[in-house]
Amino acid sequence: MDNKPFSTVEGKGFLQLMKEVCPLYKVPCRETIKNRIDEKYEAMSDLFKTYIKNADNYCITYDIWTETMQTKSFVGITIHFLDKSQLLSGTLGVFELTEHHTSLYITEKLTDIFSEWNISIEKVSAVITDNDSTVMKVNRDMFGEKKIIPCFAHTINLVVTKSIDDANNCTELISKVRDIVKYIKKSVNASDELWKRQMETGSKGQVKKIILDVRTRWNSCLYMLERFLELVSIVGAILLTRPEAPPMVSSSELECVKEMVGLLRPFEKVTKEISGDSYVTVSKVIPLISCVRDAVENMKPRNEIIVQFKNEIKKQLARRFDNIEHSAILAISTTLDPRFKFMQVFGHTPLLRTFSVEEKLINKINK
Repeated sequence: MDNKPFSTVEGKGFLQLMKEVCPLYKVPCRETIKNRIDEKYEAMSDLFKTYIKNADNYCITYDIWTETMQTKSFVGITIHFLDKSQLLSGTLGVFELTEHHTSLYITEKLTDIFSEWNISIEKVSAVITDNDSTVMKVNRDMFGEKKIIPCFAHTINLVVTKSIDDANNCTELISKVRDIVKYIKKSVNASDELWKRQMETGSKGQVKKIILDVRTRWNSCLYMLERFLELVSIVGAILLTRPEAPPMVSSSELECVKEMVGLLRPFEKVTKEISGDSYVTVSKVIPLISCVRDAVENMKPRNEIIVQFKNEIKKQLARRFDNIEHSAILAISTTLDPRFKFMQVFGHTPLLRTFSVEEKLINKINK
């Protein structure tokens, strides 16, 4: 349950704890614990295979990644289906890939895994993956074009990262903030001073650390900028006393950062909304895109740099989502979702603009 290694049961501290709690109990060795877990897994997996076999349809998601420390590649697969009216989800496993990631090899690997879990390709109603070209070819070959749903969160990530990359001035500004963050994180003295100055200003119990972004997670860039804005006065004071520190952002650049954060926040809300695992999310894709477009359109940045950034975002949204209502799965899911029978509000933007959107979806479905 806590994802501890098997060797925990042989640790001196754990054995001492068990001796105090239950002196007469003999703690099993790591091999015994491992065998018991394997037996439990076999029993649970057999039960889950029965659920899968009895399901009328299911949705498959999978992703491929490389573990950089050991340079090993893996594919992780999950399955989602209804048992009567209850939504069930399960991780089929994480499997190592030992050959070059060709579409043929990935198809063979998935076929073997599906066979092991009694998964019928005909019962797969949808498959969700990232937008990688090789993965998309696998999806088309195995499931057919109409069953493919590109991962919405991954596509949103591409919209934001590509917009930042194409807006050169924004990239430079983010790099400037990133250099400052890196400097403070690497400097023990600067980090200590950041902590002390927060304590002096009455932030006891609420001392905050600077955040460094991660390239593959666009929202980490937002978190970095938001935290930088929160601590900007203290960070500026720290940099002024250190000649070797990177240059501080100017007041006009600071205004750009604030406006940039305002443009990115709607994407963060959408990413969190679509990341639920205990409720249906596919029907929210079209309404959420409508929300994002409205939110971006309603923002009126004053700085030319952010105006360019806004235009890049609009361009990427159009490129990746202009035909989203043509997806039968998404359109039907949204139209039939009872949550959208009445208007709901996402911030100040209607989740569906008007009933005419539903009419439009129905017309497209009929066509």
